[in-house]
Amino acid sequence: MKEKNFKIVTPKNIILLIVACTLIHILYISPMLSDDFEFASYHFNNIGKIMRYSLYYGNGRLLGNIGACILNNNRIVCVIVKVVMILAMMLLIPKVINIKNKVLEYIIYLMLLGTAPEIFGQVFVWTSGFQNYIPPIVFMLACMWICKCYSKKSYQLFCIIIMGFTSQLYVEHCTIIHIMIAGLYLIYYMREENDVKKKCSKVWLLSTVVGAICMFLIPKLFFIENNRTKGYRAIHLNGVADLINAITTNAFTLLNTYSKCVFLWIIFCILGILLLRMVGQNKIDKLMVIIFCIYPIISIFDQITNWSGILRHICILGGMCLCSILVIINVFRLKNNKVKVRLFICIVFCIASVVPMLIVTPFAERNVFLSYIFLILFIISALDYVLIELNIKITYKLTTIICVLMVIGIICLDHIFVNVKKYSDMRETYIVESMERKDTRIDIFELPSRYMFSTYLMNQYYYYQKRGDIEFILMNYQEWEKDHNDFNRSIAH
Repeated sequence: MKEKNFKIVTPKNIILLIVACTLIHILYISPMLSDDFEFASYHFNNIGKIMRYSLYYGNGRLLGNIGACILNNNRIVCVIVKVVMILAMMLLIPKVINIKNKVLEYIIYLMLLGTAPEIFGQVFVWTSGFQNYIPPIVFMLACMWICKCYSKKSYQLFCIIIMGFTSQLYVEHCTIIHIMIAGLYLIYYMREENDVKKKCSKVWLLSTVVGAICMFLIPKLFFIENNRTKGYRAIHLNGVADLINAITTNAFTLLNTYSKCVFLWIIFCILGILLLRMVGQNKIDKLMVIIFCIYPIISIFDQITNWSGILRHICILGGMCLCSILVIINVFRLKNNKVKVRLFICIVFCIASVVPMLIVTPFAERNVFLSYIFLILFIISALDYVLIELNIKITYKLTTIICVLMVIGIICLDHIFVNVKKYSDMRETYIVESMERKDTRIDIFELPSRYMFSTYLMNQYYYYQKRGDIEFILMNYQEWEKDHNDFNRSIAH
């Protein structure tokens, strides 16, 4: 019997190596953002103090807060953890779907790294955001994969218990969705009468429930009334007008965030056209093909121009909703009921992971990321099925083009962050020089990039606490540059 040869030097591994190296550079040179300044200001000298601080922080995100304290005080560890988690997510998604067309793995990498700049900045770059949003998703995907592959190995159950429990101590909506997925797996294996995997899914569900109980009990048991996080998050149920205002504002943020995920919509529209090749038979279907061809062009135009106004919202947001509805309709026209159910579940979780948060503020781009992952699962699952049914084989040339585009894209991304670092260094230099002059007012500017999360002055005060009499004034870069020409000239020389 021949042993299976495992090649180390493969196109996939080369791409992953390039991605890993570029991510290491990007994340190493990225500046601290928002809450990172506060967490970096706490120099805890033991895990007990970190644990105590995280318990009393004001929410149940115990592991999220602990991780933020540790990672923001150790740049090397922070970069390693981020890169490992991001690569794990990239590798786990195709395993969960069990895709047959391996080229779709590169499409997954493109959609993850080519997401909206605001999402990228808030869940990959911003360490405090990363720590709350990426680990629970990675653990959830790992549990899904282990449960599918469960083979009575004790270490598999151990991993399920640990990851099922720990995944629940990061962020609330991930906690709820993870319970729902574990429950769904249990129902499925009960119907299949698969006792082996039923046992695994029972353990998984139990561990997620115990973790969720801890998540929601921690603030009840440990929250201190005067903690600064009190009132940070609000649920708008104080009358119909308040509720409608919150839903409309957050829904616009949701749709606007999705509209910036250009790579996703290009692939989504390609899926729409391929679905029509399977089920299309009339003139309306031809009209759908035209819509799917036009929308990616409009979407690209929107990102490279400063398009705004009501016409933009009608074309971009309206077109996005129309394309989504058309694809869902054509999914239900498929003949394979098993595939339809699987895709329908992805759609349900895509909606369920974000819609309940529309009544909550603040609602930001990072809140969309879990929904974004389920949409990727939907698109790749559907593409994998359609390509096989239509007997479409991805050529070597097309695969090469996709890989080259990805490499070019990530190099461009790296260039963006090199530019951001210049602005960040300039801002830091100005703050330090102002403190040395004992200035009582220090003007600071927002980093001019969509990949950078907003600056909160309160976090600046935490970080620069050695000077308690400082007043920070926040302005955009153009205003700051106009008011501080002398400093700019000194930096240039």
